[in-house]
Amino acid sequence: MAFWRAGSAARASGFPRLLRPRPAYIIAGDHDVLSRNEAAGEPFPNLAATQERPANLARRTFLEPAAREIAVDREREALARLRTLAARHPGDPHHTRLIDDLHAGSEQVRAGWPRYDVRVRQGGRKPLRPPGREPAEFVYTAFHLAEQPELTLVAYT
Repeated sequence: MAFWRAGSAARASGFPRLLRPRPAYIIAGDHDVLSRNEAAGEPFPNLAATQERPANLARRTFLEPAAREIAVDREREALARLRTLAARHPGDPHHTRLIDDLHAGSEQVRAGWPRYDVRVRQGGRKPLRPPGREPAEFVYTAFHLAEQPELTLVAYT
């Protein structure tokens, strides 16, 4: 997967910046964050890569305690997206490792995994509670990039 990711991320990295002041980011099929604008830091603070791995929305949602305070109703949508990911890439070691890590580190993933069907969404409403603010509903639209359908630009209004 890394063979296409470096070039794709470089070519697409400017798109989220074009959408300022609205939060926007580009994720790979495994939910690795390849690019984001500064505004994405409000609803998704501390979304940064480490030396060991890139920022990943799925890992953050289920394995980072601070994210639990932000995502108001994360289980249903996030687990449905993860089930979709697993169905698209059965046996892929990168995706399998992500799913295994989430199962190992989150009781919520273990308990909820069998309850949510595979679902593909191109947009919707996401209730979030950014730090220091009341819960708010963020409307988002997801666009798959034409020549790299594994990459998704997500923009919030």
